[in-house]
Amino acid sequence: MQSGTDPWFVGGVATRTPRSDVNQVLVRAARAHRGEAARLLGGLGLHPGQEALLQVLWERDGRTQAELARELGVEAPTVTKMLQRMEQADLVERSGDPQDRRALRVRLTTRGKRLRPRVERALAELRSRTVAGLSAREQAQLRALLARVAENLSD
Repeated sequence: MQSGTDPWFVGGVATRTPRSDVNQVLVRAARAHRGEAARLLGGLGLHPGQEALLQVLWERDGRTQAELARELGVEAPTVTKMLQRMEQADLVERSGDPQDRRALRVRLTTRGKRLRPRVERALAELRSRTVAGLSAREQAQLRALLARVAENLSD
């Protein structure tokens, strides 16, 4: 539909292609970033997202599943599924909370603790590849712009 109000057309001339639309560029960037994260973390036996859960536990071990869900900004069933996989991989263990029988505390195993330097190296490599060729100023601008986009899309 070509009209004067269609942002893709001005005076009957296409002003941009679908490949230059901000939505498409953002999707391509997110997909590429997630794919590279999967490649790097997969080499460590992790699935994307599990590194974030590990980072939260490295900050403070022994959080409840509910705390983890809040901290990660995901639903409780998502955390439950992640923890099941991570228990099978001997990265975490869950146990009852002595003060609240309804809550489960999540603690790192020895393997989960030892994985930290390798995960941090993988994330540093991902960060480096992500911003390769960008000046420090451009990196700061990118962070600010992405933060604003995230804020625009938040509830």
